[in-house]
Amino acid sequence: MWADAPPDTLAKMLVSSRLIPTPRHDVNYLALSGGGSAGSFAAGLLTGWTKTGKRPEFDIVSGVSVGALIAPFAFVGSQYDPLLEELFKGDATAGLISPENPLKIVGGASLLDSAPLRRMIKRFATPDLLAQIAIEHRRGRRLIIVTTNLDAQRPVLWDIGAIATSGGPNALRLFQDVLLASSSASALYSPVMIDVDIGERHIAEMHVDGGTTAPVFINPEILMSASMRIPTRGVKRIHLWVIINNILAPEFAVTDPAAIAIAVRSLSTIMKSQTKGILTSASETAQRLGMDFNLAYIDQSASYDPSKPFDPIYMNSLFSLGDNEIRTGTPWRKSVSSWMEPAIAEGSLRNGSQHDAN
Repeated sequence: MWADAPPDTLAKMLVSSRLIPTPRHDVNYLALSGGGSAGSFAAGLLTGWTKTGKRPEFDIVSGVSVGALIAPFAFVGSQYDPLLEELFKGDATAGLISPENPLKIVGGASLLDSAPLRRMIKRFATPDLLAQIAIEHRRGRRLIIVTTNLDAQRPVLWDIGAIATSGGPNALRLFQDVLLASSSASALYSPVMIDVDIGERHIAEMHVDGGTTAPVFINPEILMSASMRIPTRGVKRIHLWVIINNILAPEFAVTDPAAIAIAVRSLSTIMKSQTKGILTSASETAQRLGMDFNLAYIDQSASYDPSKPFDPIYMNSLFSLGDNEIRTGTPWRKSVSSWMEPAIAEGSLRNGSQHDAN
């Protein structure tokens, strides 16, 4: 389904009695952003959250780009934390920055070889994981991954639970293709061609990084059917949890006057602005609808070398940051404007250095 469709249309994808708050049941919606190797922040926060004993079972999980790789594990539950930790603290990301064959770069679709990324996804997006997603989908929970249809220039939502329960022979391959597409930064990795049937026509759609059109997918209005209005007395609430794998505050850095450096810096600036716009709209809508909005993002610097985006030292430092923030206090802010303020926790905002934008 198109992610920019009207909320009432999007709500049809999420139809489930579980998504209606009752006197006994809160609704928890987790949204995970892109951020490249900085996704280790969300991985650390989630595993640390488990250790506090306070991590809820999420009724809806959405993931974009690196958030798409985290989302299935966050969805199926904390018993998969060891795999999430292995993905972001082990050697799983080694080799992801493998230059494409020079003969293929000229006139080709990417600068980097997509094969290592696909192998990593196949290693973790297993039949067992898909089967567990199917079980949770049947319980009324929803896992949504975002890609960008490059031909249409629109974001697309994929209901992974529906894929998992379809029983189709290609369900696992489609699951892996969607994860690969969502995490394939445009131009760096090749687009993923996904076969679809429209009526009697069979076409191949070109899908790329979900962050191209939606750095994070959080739309409070999709939960607001007639039966999901502002909670009445005695009825539980809808909680929105948003984890941004990036620094929201402006980060000063002298930009090298070279074409690639300027392009990368410009993309980073665009994504910061776009992310803050989405978050501002979501937080204001949540407040108007009586929902509980919670935002976490990277608020400390970590030594980052653009030439080594998947450096284990960098990733481990952000993993530890997420783990430490959730276990020693709380990383949650109630509004987007709070990026200028200390977190609702011990510690304070610190100046940062530029993080990767993908």
